[in-house]
Amino acid sequence: MSKEAITEWEHVARIYGYDDLATVLARGYSKSGYKPALQELVQGMEKHARRAYFAPWIIAHFYGELDDKDRAFAWLQKCYEQNDGSLQFLKVDPFWSDNLRSDPRFAELVHRMGLPQ
Repeated sequence: MSKEAITEWEHVARIYGYDDLATVLARGYSKSGYKPALQELVQGMEKHARRAYFAPWIIAHFYGELDDKDRAFAWLQKCYEQNDGSLQFLKVDPFWSDNLRSDPRFAELVHRMGLPQ
């Protein structure tokens, strides 16, 4: 019933505002394989991040889900530069997709952070 759930979340987002529900919608799109909708939503997150704070690790994650590794790592770099506390679990958090974990930039970031290899 993913399609029905996403339709309801989209309706709620129109009523209450995009910012509060973007992450929930992105997860739904990601898990349901709605890549074009996920791409559009993540680009909206980026625009929001230019105006106000939006957790860069969330944007990085969803670019990873879209297999856009360059953008994912650019946002992970922002996390690193901002000393984002969410990165302390970078190596063990199952939230990060295997396509990012297998990239050498992931290991390099883990190393720069001083996390155990």
